[in-house]
Amino acid sequence: MKTKFNWKWLALAGAVLLMLAFLTPLVVVQVAKAFTAREQAARTDWTFSTGDVVAQSSQWQVDLAEADLGGGLKALQLVPQDIGQEDFTYYDLEVQQRLRQVVEELKHNADLEWTASMPLAILNPYGTGSNGLYLYFETELATAVSYTVRVEGLADFTARAADISGKEYTRTHEFQLIGLVPGEVNEVTLTVEGSWGNTRQTIRFSVEMPEARSGYATRLEVTEGGSDAAQADGLFAMMRVNGYLGYGFFFDNDGVLRYEMVLEGYGLDRLLFCGDEILTCISSSKLARIDGLGRVTWVCDLGNYDLHHDIGLGTDGEVLALAEERGCEAVEDRLLSIDTVTGEVTELIDFSVLLKDYYDVTRPVGADDDFFWQAGERDWIHLNSLQYLPGTDSLILSSRETSAILKVADLHGAPRAGLAGGGSAGLGGHRLRGRLPGTGRQLCAPVRPALRGVLRRRRAGRGVLPVPFQQQLLVHQQPRPGTAGGGQRGHRPL
Repeated sequence: MKTKFNWKWLALAGAVLLMLAFLTPLVVVQVAKAFTAREQAARTDWTFSTGDVVAQSSQWQVDLAEADLGGGLKALQLVPQDIGQEDFTYYDLEVQQRLRQVVEELKHNADLEWTASMPLAILNPYGTGSNGLYLYFETELATAVSYTVRVEGLADFTARAADISGKEYTRTHEFQLIGLVPGEVNEVTLTVEGSWGNTRQTIRFSVEMPEARSGYATRLEVTEGGSDAAQADGLFAMMRVNGYLGYGFFFDNDGVLRYEMVLEGYGLDRLLFCGDEILTCISSSKLARIDGLGRVTWVCDLGNYDLHHDIGLGTDGEVLALAEERGCEAVEDRLLSIDTVTGEVTELIDFSVLLKDYYDVTRPVGADDDFFWQAGERDWIHLNSLQYLPGTDSLILSSRETSAILKVADLHGAPRAGLAGGGSAGLGGHRLRGRLPGTGRQLCAPVRPALRGVLRRRRAGRGVLPVPFQQQLLVHQQPRPGTAGGGQRGHRPL
């Protein structure tokens, strides 16, 4: 007996497979874009757990609450009354000023005397370091303070208190104690030393720290290296950890989390030091300067630009930043100059203009490229890092998409781009040979095959081949501001 073949079910199955084949790339692209979009997301919830509210400042709109740190040290937490509003951020100078005023009033309260054995203690008063402990007290003589944090099962952490006054010996002590381990009982020993090195006072107290705000691990696995050199004192900074955007993590030499920085979003690209303050990224479109107490002293909004991977010091009072302009097809190809005094943001170089000939023959990422989730974006150069050379007013940059190290000379005058270095590592051995225009010099140019932003040109009957980036380089000069015309050609040595 013959079995009747059901063509209807076969057709249905085929239709389902075709639909899945069509929809799967679209779904994957959307999921990937949602993941990468998280870098531009800003924190919307700044709230945190506290003990009972013990006082309120109606003038500064701040609640004073008990910090739940166990039965040891008595400490406060400052809670801005507008912390639950949609547009609230600690990286707002008006918020910082209100918090500072409350701290100043507590410091100078005539009814209270702050001593080393009974200091003014505030957990994370300025909202930027979840496990940073602010301490203030006075001593009869000029003294210095050091401290040791002891946690069962961990190596001791010892540091010299960095007083906000910048003085080593002082009668008024105001500093942020760094090193308390989240989620642990921390036994702290404060040592007050005289100028002759004698111990004048020793104070001990315990602090039961809340868990890390981010949920990130407080202990990392440590593998001993082969070097005989001693490790320097200090902390390792972890930059932009996926899944934990909006935080910066600082670990000691034993892999223990000693400081959790709370940001608006994004993550740390680099820490720059401006005197006794650090300057860093606090969101994808903001920079901030933070002092030793965790207090924000300066904020710069980059407007329609988003940061990309690196910032660095330029000329005096200038920060250089790699960025992209929001809404543009071309991405990760701008250099910004930020005035740290006025906050003015200037687009110093649009590399699609400086390297116009090269840019004109690139294409956006396609749906069939390796990085298909960027489909529609023109990721043609992908600048990743920078280093300014003040002696020659030049800039060294790394470019992922060209697998090259670039150099821009006369950065603040008439910038011109050149090749500082490039190699074949990781390029799959794909090379083309050519000559630099106008130089007669032979070169072997490594290129990356068939990835996003790679140049292609057609040769009759020979398909598509990458065009060597170096053939387009070392020949472009951007006109000085105020001059007419596009990029001019030249062959000056860099």
